[in-house]
Amino acid sequence: MNGIDLTNDRGDHGNTVVENSVTNIRTDVGLISTIQAGNSLNAVSSSPDGTSIAAGGRKVYKIFKLGEEGFSVQINFRKKNMNYGVVDLKWHPKYDCAHLIATAPTNGKVVIWNINSRSSGKLEKQYDQHTRTVNSIDWSPKDDAILLSGSQDGTIKLWDIRQPQCAKTFACNSEVRSVKFSPHYNTVFSAGVETGDVQIWDIRQESRCKRIFPAHNGLILTVDWHPMSKNHIATGGRDRVIKLWDMNTVSRPVNQVQTIASVTQLLFRPENPNHLVSCANIMDHNVHLWDLTSPYVPLLTFEGHVNIVTGMLWHKNSPDILVTCGKDGKLMSQPISNAKYPKQKMPVTAVSFNPCSELAFVSEDIDRNQQERNKAQQKSLLSSPVKSQQSTKFNFVETPINGVVKIASNTVHSYSEDFVYFAKNYKFFGGTPVALCAHNMKVADIRGTKDLARMWSLLGHVLTPPNPPSEVVSKINTLPLPQEDEVHRIPDDEDVFLSSYEDNVFDDQKSYEDDIQFLQCQQVPPERVPIHLL
Repeated sequence: MNGIDLTNDRGDHGNTVVENSVTNIRTDVGLISTIQAGNSLNAVSSSPDGTSIAAGGRKVYKIFKLGEEGFSVQINFRKKNMNYGVVDLKWHPKYDCAHLIATAPTNGKVVIWNINSRSSGKLEKQYDQHTRTVNSIDWSPKDDAILLSGSQDGTIKLWDIRQPQCAKTFACNSEVRSVKFSPHYNTVFSAGVETGDVQIWDIRQESRCKRIFPAHNGLILTVDWHPMSKNHIATGGRDRVIKLWDMNTVSRPVNQVQTIASVTQLLFRPENPNHLVSCANIMDHNVHLWDLTSPYVPLLTFEGHVNIVTGMLWHKNSPDILVTCGKDGKLMSQPISNAKYPKQKMPVTAVSFNPCSELAFVSEDIDRNQQERNKAQQKSLLSSPVKSQQSTKFNFVETPINGVVKIASNTVHSYSEDFVYFAKNYKFFGGTPVALCAHNMKVADIRGTKDLARMWSLLGHVLTPPNPPSEVVSKINTLPLPQEDEVHRIPDDEDVFLSSYEDNVFDDQKSYEDDIQFLQCQQVPPERVPIHLL
C-alpha cells in the first residue's frame, strides 16, 4: 500500500502499522518525510548520487527513492531465505559501481547484490567463510572491488569481489563489532572489538595490526574516522561514552562525551570538524548532535522515532539533512534546522559548595531565541545531482553566556538553629514507622515548632494499620530524646510536656496525650523499615 497515512505511522506503539505508508510534513525549514518499511530496520545506506536509500532488517530489505515529494519504494527484495535478512548493509560509494550493494545477513554470510540484474532476486555473489554472525561491513573508498567484514568469530575478512574466496583474514582475538576504512589512507582500516580495544590495520600486513590501544570499558560498538583530520577517530561503546582519539597520542582521548546509554552509531557531520551525531540501543529513541567543544549537553536533538534508532546517514546532496532508521520500522528524513535545541529549556542557575562550606552561585539571563536566528532557509535538493547543488549551509553558532559567579556571604538564617537541632535529634532508623513518628513529634514540640509536631502526628496516623487488632501494645518502642544540654531542655515530667502540647498545638482540642495513646495502641508491623523507604 502506497500513500499518505497520518494516523497509523506509529511503529510498535499499539496502532496498526501500514506498510509503505508515507507521512510528509512541510515546514518553513524543509520537508520531514517518513515511510513505514513494514518491520524493524537495522541499517541504512545511500546510493552514490544520494537519490536512493537502501534499508534493511531481519525481515525486510528495500530500496527507497528520496525526492522532493519524500520517500517512495523502488525495489522490494521479497524474503526468500536467510540471505535476505540484514544486520548491516553498505551501498558501494563509487558512481561506477552504484549498482552494487553489500549486506551482512543474519546467517553469517556476506552477500553482494546487483540491483541492475534482470534476475528476480538480484543476488550477485555470496561468501560463507565466517563461522558466526557478521556485525559490520565496509567498502574501500579507493579500490572498487575491496570489501571488509567484521564478525563475531573474532576475524575481519577482506574480500575481492572478483574472486570466489576470501582474499585475507585478520585475526582480532575478540568479537568484532565495527570496521571502517580510513577515508585518508588507501590501505588503512580500524576495528572496534568487544574487549574495548581499537585496532588499526593495514591490509598489506595481515599478520599483526599496526596499533592497538584500550579505548573503552567494555564493548566498542562503533568507530568513525574524522572526515578532515587524518589522524583522528571517534569511538563509542557500551560504557556510554563517545571519545575522540589522536592516533599520534592515544594515552588519553582528545575529547569525550558522556551520554545516557550505550552508543551504537557515530557519524561525523560533513564539513564541520567539531560536530557528530550519535544514537543509542536502549532507553533513548532520539539522535543527538554533539559539539565536541561543548560536550556536556547535546547541541541539537532529532526526534521522531518511537523505538531505538539503528542507522543514520547525512544526505549526500544536502549535508544538512539527516536520514535515520529504527526498530520502529520507520525510515525518516529531516533537516537539521528542524531539530530541537535542548539548551533552550535548561535552567541557567547553578549552585555549588566548596570544602570550606562557601556557597557559589550563578543566575543569568540566556537568549533562548538564538536557534531561530541561526536557522537558514534551505532549498530542497533531494532530486538534484550532487555536483549541481546550490544551498545555504546551516550554521549553528552558539553565543557564550556572560555570567558572573558570586560567592554568597556566610550569614545565619533565623531557621539555621532549628535545622541543626532537627538534624541531630530526628530519628529515621531503629524503630517501627509509627514509633519514629511519635519520637519526631516529641522532638518538634520540644523545639517549639508546633506545625511540625502536628505533621509528625498526622503522619503517624497515616502509617497506622487501618484495622487495629483488639490486642493493645502497651508502649511503643522507646527512642532516646535530645539531651538536656540542648537548646530546649526536655521536661522531667512528661505530664507537663503533654499538657503544654495539648494547649498549644491542637486547635480541634484533640490532646497530645490522646494522640500518643492512639499511636501506642496500634499493632505495627514487626519488620523495621526505614521511614524514608515507605
